[in-house]
Amino acid sequence: KYWYSEIKLYNFYQEPALLHVHAGQFTQMIWRSSIEFGVGKARSHSGKIVVVANYSPRGNIIGEYHDNVFPSLKETDDLDDDESNR
Repeated sequence: KYWYSEIKLYNFYQEPALLHVHAGQFTQMIWRSSIEFGVGKARSHSGKIVVVANYSPRGNIIGEYHDNVFPSLKETDDLDDDESNR
């Protein structure tokens, strides 16, 4: 849910000139041509939790956003209230 919440920071109607620093996790999560997904979680010695995700084929490719990242069919505000996302 945290990564998907970056939808609020993404402009669907403008091809980015650079990787979206504040929405990169969101755009990769929904990247149309990425069909495989792997995720891992670990705790560091200091107690910090680290989450890593890998996608194949990779996404977030400049020049390919309009073909791979589409606007939501549901209002973003509705996502905060949706019980299935908790």
